[in-house]
Amino acid sequence: MSSRQRPWTIITSILIGLLLAGCASQATPPTDGGHTGVTPKPPGVISTAPAQSTPTPVAIQPATPQPPQDPAAMVQAEFSRLAAGRILYNPPEEMTEGERERVEVRITQNMTASLTEGLKGSGAPRIEQIPVASFMKVRLTSDSFDITPVSSEEQIVAGDTYTQWAWDVVPQRSGTHALILVVTARVKLAGFSDEQRDLDIIERTINVRVNPVYSVQSFISNNRDWLFPTVLVPLIIALGGWVWKNYSKRKNSGSETNNPPQ
Repeated sequence: MSSRQRPWTIITSILIGLLLAGCASQATPPTDGGHTGVTPKPPGVISTAPAQSTPTPVAIQPATPQPPQDPAAMVQAEFSRLAAGRILYNPPEEMTEGERERVEVRITQNMTASLTEGLKGSGAPRIEQIPVASFMKVRLTSDSFDITPVSSEEQIVAGDTYTQWAWDVVPQRSGTHALILVVTARVKLAGFSDEQRDLDIIERTINVRVNPVYSVQSFISNNRDWLFPTVLVPLIIALGGWVWKNYSKRKNSGSETNNPPQ
């Protein structure tokens, strides 16, 4: 090749190389680092990716208002759920005026345990079944007896053991009189005050024998406001006058004996 043709050959080769490089850059697809950020799919390929759907908003339902609670129905429901239990009581059938007797009551939820051990009262014990709450109140009342409680009126009844109430009872007058035993249960209601209900009212007739000494003492004690000025004072005056009269007679008789007439 002559020296004149060699520069044109080199220039021609450079031009052809540049042309081929430009065509190659146009045919190459953009990668993830390109401006579009989307990888092109080959021709003839159908995409199987699920289409993006807009979520449907869920409506929030308002809370259903609760009907107001009926306190009477709640009380009835609580008392209907009371556990079965037993009660022992031992008021005597006969008492003596002015003499003290012990009356006892025992309540338990245990249907088999013994309730009669260690009783101090002389009356024959009686046992009955009653509903039992956790809080029980027992009262002993009468207008014809002096009643002194020796235990709390309201107590807790729980477990297998019994809860005991006791009173010292003194008849105030002879005759036939009634002792009344009132058994009350108390239940707690959420949001309301506690409710009470009398479960049982036990009335026992007591025959009270006469005590003469106590009757006289009681009469004087109950009537001393008018008895002293109307009876005792005149009696004391009369007795004093009788003593003075007898003393004067004896004194005069002694004087006549010591000084006989001349």
